[in-house]
This record gives sequence, C-alpha cells and structure tokens, in this order.
Amino acid sequence: MNENNEHKKTSLFKIYRRKQISYVSYFRSFLLGSLLKAFFFKNEFAPLIATICDEQIRSEDAWSFPEWLNNKLGTLELSELCKLERKEFKKYLEGYLNVKWPSGMKKEDRRKYLEKTSQHLYNALNFFSREGKTPVTMFENREYSSLEIYFMLRRLPGFGPKKASMITRD
Repeated sequence: MNENNEHKKTSLFKIYRRKQISYVSYFRSFLLGSLLKAFFFKNEFAPLIATICDEQIRSEDAWSFPEWLNNKLGTLELSELCKLERKEFKKYLEGYLNVKWPSGMKKEDRRKYLEKTSQHLYNALNFFSREGKTPVTMFENREYSSLEIYFMLRRLPGFGPKKASMITRD
C-alpha cells in the first residue's frame, strides 16, 4: 500500500513539473513574441529581412536575425542598410548562423543559402530604395485583392511563388 502511494506521489509530481515547465515555456514564448512584435512594428524592414531569411533554417532563427542585425549595425534604416554590400550581408548572416545551422544541412547547402539570401536581401532593400517606398507604404494606397498582393510580392527579390502565396493566404 505504501509503495503504491509513493508511486502516485511521484507520478503527480512528474505531471506537476511537466505542467509547470509548459507554463514557463508558454510565458517565455509569449513574452519573447511580444518583444519581437514591438521590435517589428518599430522597424519597417525587419519583417522583410526575416521573411527573406526564412528558408532552409529554423523560423525562430530567421525571425530573430533582424534584431541581431539591428544590434550589430545600430539601426535598420533603409539608408544605412543600402550602404552595405552583398558580401557584408553574407558576412553578417554567416556570423549569426555560425552555431544555429540545422544539423543536417551540408556545408555546400550552407554556402548556397548564404549566397542566395544575401543577394536577395541586397536586391530587395535596393528595390525599395529605388522605388522610394517601404514594405508598409507599398500597400497603403487602397485595398488590394489577394491576386494583386501576390503579384506585388513576386516583384520583390527573395519572394518566389511559395512565399508570396503563403503571405497572400494569411
């Protein structure tokens, strides 16, 4: 009888600990999510940068990169971002992802990711500079249909059919 009671206590403790850990995890992710949302609202180009990076790596890493880059550069203003060369974007991405690469990602795939993503970042930011717009002002004139949004996004470097469709659906 006493042994059975001890087993129940142990099981209840395990359940309690599991719930406690899940509450802490939920609170931490909620808090981090809130902080990231505030950061993304203050920095117009942060969501663009994160979306371009969000391919082949963990989404959490892609969506944390703009804040990391902001801390390195001191700003995410378009004028400052456009001063960077493609190879500098590559260097920053490589430094950020140094210990965050997916374990199954081969060295050659990492190299290709860095090349492609840095090129897309460079081209997309320069696109906005040439157009004199931001990701926010790009859609401010009126309401757009899903199809119009899709084709507007497809004009941006780094936004293939899959990303444009995903954003249009949301």
